[in-house]
Formats: sequence, C-alpha cells, structure tokens
Amino acid sequence: MYRSLINKDTVYSVQLKAFDSKNIPAISEKFTNALIYSDTSLYKMSLGIFETLEEAQGFRKTLIGSGFDKRIFVISYKDGKRLKIEEFY
Repeated sequence: MYRSLINKDTVYSVQLKAFDSKNIPAISEKFTNALIYSDTSLYKMSLGIFETLEEAQGFRKTLIGSGFDKRIFVISYKDGKRLKIEEFY
C-alpha cells in the first residue's frame, strides 16, 4: 500500500544512507517501509512513509535518539518523483 502512496500523493520519508555500488543491504527486503532507489549513480535508502512533513520530522528525531547519525534527513516525493530535500529540524 505505501508504495502506491508514493505514486499518487505527496509523501515524506527519512533518508538514512547512500551507496555507490549495487551491494544494497538486505534490509530493503525485510522491512516493509524501507525503500532503496537509484538516483544517478547512487543507491539511496530511506525509511518510513509519512503523509505529513511533521510526522517525518518526528520520526527523524526518534531515529537520532535511537543512535542514528544526525545527518539523516527528510525527503519528499510527489506523483512518484523525488522532490527537494527538506530542511533539518
């Protein structure tokens, strides 16, 4: 269901990592809300699908509080296309 949201609405996610090879971690197959997508020569991993920017920002704060790097950030999609990087909050 969440993948269909990406193709229809504006949604937000938290980008965790970028990879420069096709050695994509197996996490994408194990977690429903993990996305791996190709952007130019990089593969990028994001976690969570949210309808509002505020929800995604709250999730980012939760991830950082759980030990993730503070450089993770919120990204957005509309009609299946990647939009801009959101501001850090």
